[in-house]
Amino acid sequence: MSQNRWALRIGISTGHLSELVNGKRPYPSALTRRKLLAAFEAELEELFRIETAPNPAQPPAPPSQRPEAAPAASLVDWKNSRLGLRVRLERLPAQHGEPRSQGDGVLRTFDQDLRHGLRILLKNPGYALLATAALALGIGGNSLIFSLVYGVLLRPLDFKNPQQLVIAYESQVGDPEGTVSYDNAVDWLEQGGVLQSMGLWRPANYAWENEGVAVRIGGSRVSAGFFATLGADFEIGRGFEPEDDQEGAADLVVLGRAFWERLGSEPDLGSIELQLDGRPHQVIGVLPQEFSFPVQISEVQVWTSLARDGDLMSSRGNHAYGVIARLKQGVGHEQAQSSLESLAARIDELHPAEQQGRSMRLAPLHEKAVRDSRSALVLFSGAVGLVLLIACANVGNLMLARGSARRKEMALRAALGAGRPRLVRQLLSESFVLAGLGGLAGIVLAFAGLRPFLSWLPADIPRLGQVGIDAWVLAFTVAVTLATALLCGVAPALQATRFDLNEPLSQSARSSGGSGGRMHRWLVASEVAFALALLIVAGLFLRSFTNLLGVDPGFRSENVLAFQVAKPFSDDFVGPRQTKIYESILQGLGSIPGVVEAGLASSLPLQSRSVEVAFAIKGRPRESLEVQEPLRYVSISPGFLSSIGIPLLRGRLLSPDDRLERPGAALINQAFAQRYWPDGQDPLGEKLLISLRLEQQGEPIEWEVVGIVGDARQLSLDEAPRPEVYVSFRQQTLPWSYFTVRAASGGTGLVSAVRSAVSEADPTLPIFDVSTLESEVLGSVAQERFAASALGSFAGLALLLAAVGVYGVLSYAVSLRTREVGIRMAMGAKSGDILKLMVRSGLGPVAIGLLAGGLSAVALSELLSAQLFQLSPLDPATYATVAAILLLASLAACYFPARRASRVDPLVALRTE
Repeated sequence: MSQNRWALRIGISTGHLSELVNGKRPYPSALTRRKLLAAFEAELEELFRIETAPNPAQPPAPPSQRPEAAPAASLVDWKNSRLGLRVRLERLPAQHGEPRSQGDGVLRTFDQDLRHGLRILLKNPGYALLATAALALGIGGNSLIFSLVYGVLLRPLDFKNPQQLVIAYESQVGDPEGTVSYDNAVDWLEQGGVLQSMGLWRPANYAWENEGVAVRIGGSRVSAGFFATLGADFEIGRGFEPEDDQEGAADLVVLGRAFWERLGSEPDLGSIELQLDGRPHQVIGVLPQEFSFPVQISEVQVWTSLARDGDLMSSRGNHAYGVIARLKQGVGHEQAQSSLESLAARIDELHPAEQQGRSMRLAPLHEKAVRDSRSALVLFSGAVGLVLLIACANVGNLMLARGSARRKEMALRAALGAGRPRLVRQLLSESFVLAGLGGLAGIVLAFAGLRPFLSWLPADIPRLGQVGIDAWVLAFTVAVTLATALLCGVAPALQATRFDLNEPLSQSARSSGGSGGRMHRWLVASEVAFALALLIVAGLFLRSFTNLLGVDPGFRSENVLAFQVAKPFSDDFVGPRQTKIYESILQGLGSIPGVVEAGLASSLPLQSRSVEVAFAIKGRPRESLEVQEPLRYVSISPGFLSSIGIPLLRGRLLSPDDRLERPGAALINQAFAQRYWPDGQDPLGEKLLISLRLEQQGEPIEWEVVGIVGDARQLSLDEAPRPEVYVSFRQQTLPWSYFTVRAASGGTGLVSAVRSAVSEADPTLPIFDVSTLESEVLGSVAQERFAASALGSFAGLALLLAAVGVYGVLSYAVSLRTREVGIRMAMGAKSGDILKLMVRSGLGPVAIGLLAGGLSAVALSELLSAQLFQLSPLDPATYATVAAILLLASLAACYFPARRASRVDPLVALRTE
């Protein structure tokens, strides 16, 4: 370009430009520098098009006749020209006294680089769409999992000074987190010296009479200090006062916000009439919507005082309450634990019969709330992080390919004075634009997928109501997006700008595009390694879940409908009236067409709710009531065991003749018999002395062992059966009961008839938790099922991304080796030889990745061993199967580009250069 054209484009005189070029003017002004930069960028694009575009009027010359050095000479001369040296604008300081214009240096070019990167991506929509989609999946998945991790694990509890809140337990053999007696809790508060306040609670269900229909309401009985200890604020009214806990006090109730709205949102609480368990309750307060006690998974809608718990509060032997306490200011957890342990030891010495060797321990409230979910959430975070790394490797490979193809452009820019840092920033701008688009799409996916994701989670994960896309999640997404941009862009940018200036300007397109192959292979190897590690973890959890489902629960769950009824323990329902009503319900259930057998029990298998009793065996040396380990105590009807298929092994079953006026008859399970009558001893006819914790006083009840039945899994499928004893509900009733109905087929169609049978026996008796026993079994493994399905989904996505990465890299390698393929085929190579060559070339980094991924999975084995059921974390079958799947997927990804290369026409391949 002549100086006249330069002067006209910039808007200065020819003389001014001549003085600038010859150095007579020290530095251009800020305005002139900007114009020079714009002019040089336009000239750069024009020169690049001229140097690389073919002449349409002239046929392509044979390779031997091409003047390869001609374009290089003109560009190098341009680079060395005085004007080219003078317009390295980022290196020219401002004139003395001239304020530095906004955007000088890195900041000046940042906006320009981003706009240029966006223009480049708009010219390549397919590449931009593929890269953005991969990053959106990775970033969106990480944002979604982080919202769960933050809401459940990291977010502070919504209470005042939550770090001071602790849960207190009474521990004994086999029950490390047992409930607490009222008197012991009072002694801890008054004599321990480390607790500022304390609250007690226990779960309770209430029958709410709504328009003549009994409805079950989830609730809790709490002491006066419960809300005060938590520091809960009331939306309306107040909480309980100490006098409200005294026996004989009025029946008071505090409502949750949702239940208050259900009652009509009446602001005058005194005008609300609430009938719970057939008794009127006075509403004194309404809690805000966000109040939630994190260690109670089931929904609580009403809270009542302890005024009607006089029987449980009057004896130190009744260990029935959970305890929440607030430490005094400045008291640490270890100090409080030590002080209360010493106090508990003294209480045990003073009251050995009631305590039975119990000790006490504290646990932070937050730790207790999230403990069961922590390992799973950390595992999911690692899994989705691996998916993002695989996506970054994929996009990095795409950027490497584009960077290699643009090496001549980078050389042109370097020839015009751009330094390597400037070129790296230019290439990184594309990475930031891609990551930004991926981050925006990812957060949209997170918003859209949050509700379905939460509905997919097991219901027993705590604090799910506090999971959302908030400022912390958005900040995390921004941080992940920036990290993704650097992970995707730094290596390709450094690789694309690592060249000798004369090489890309003098070499053929083949040579200029062939750099970066080693980095391509290492990125593919890393993708495969990450994918294999994730696939192995998912495979282990899937096999563990399969093993869990294969466990014999000890009962038959098919075609069994179960539901629960409950009445308060302290009213006149418990006793002969309850027995009569239950017998009437069983008779009504048995008369329903299609019902094979009906039964009732105080607890069902695979449920944590049960009564645990102290016991002794009559005639043994130690006849005092000592709990060797928890003994589950279940009150049943004679038809219950047959209704769920628990077999009789020896002796007889309970019968209708086992009534209150007859000697106590008991069935024990096989685990009980094997533990206390080993070596083939016969427990039939032995006497058990059982003391119910629900009783206030009196001698233990004597029960004769009349039969031995099969073991049923009581708590979970992965836990061995515990000793268990069954007694007739006619001889010992409990305030809650589960009814089971075995149908000839199905079971869900009997719900309406079941409700009618219960209503006919007692219209005020609520029926709830209606479900099939099969769904209860599946619900008991909900967390394991979710872990297997979630990890399987992440692993499937990782497998897809890894296969796409292998395919993309080999396709690019084939395009670079087209001339080589033509030469080999011209020299006699067959299509099969080319196919094998390309497949071997593609599988090389795959083999490295398989080895690295397998070693990584082995390193993680110790972390996984505690979460697997009947499966070694080094299970060879899982490793081999997963590796074979990934190898086959990689082989398929290699085959199609290799087949395309094997079908290339040698003449066409040789003319590509």
